[in-house]
Amino acid sequence: MIRVELKDILEGQEVLHKLSNEQVPGRVAFRIGRLLKKLEESLGTYNEVRINILQKYAMRDENGEYKFNDKNEYQFDNDNLKLFIDEMNKLISEEVEIEADPIDFSDIENINFTPSEITLLEPFLKIENE
Repeated sequence: MIRVELKDILEGQEVLHKLSNEQVPGRVAFRIGRLLKKLEESLGTYNEVRINILQKYAMRDENGEYKFNDKNEYQFDNDNLKLFIDEMNKLISEEVEIEADPIDFSDIENINFTPSEITLLEPFLKIENE
C-alpha cells in the first residue's frame, strides 16, 4: 500500500512511464505495471473532479457557453481564477491510498535517472535502511 498526494502522482507519472519502458526482471515489471494501472485509476477520478472545478469557475458567454482563450483554455475573471486555484491546490494536496506495492529501489538502481527524476519517483519507492 502506498499513500501519496495527488500532486505526487501528477509530478511522477512521466518518470514512471519512462521506468515502465526499461528492461527489468518480470517481478519488477509486474509491480511497475500494477502501480501504473492503479495510478491511472486515481488520475481518472482526479480529471473528472478537475473538469468540474474548471467549469464551476469558468466564464460563460451570453448563451451560457464556456469562454476559451486562443489556446483553447477556459477563461476566468480575476475573482474566480483565485477561487479556482485555491480549490485546485486543495484537490492536488488530497492524499490517496494506492493498492500497490512500492518499487524496491534496489531493483532499479542500475537504471540511469537524473536526480530530479529520482526525487519524483521517491514517493513510489521502497528504499532499504529507511
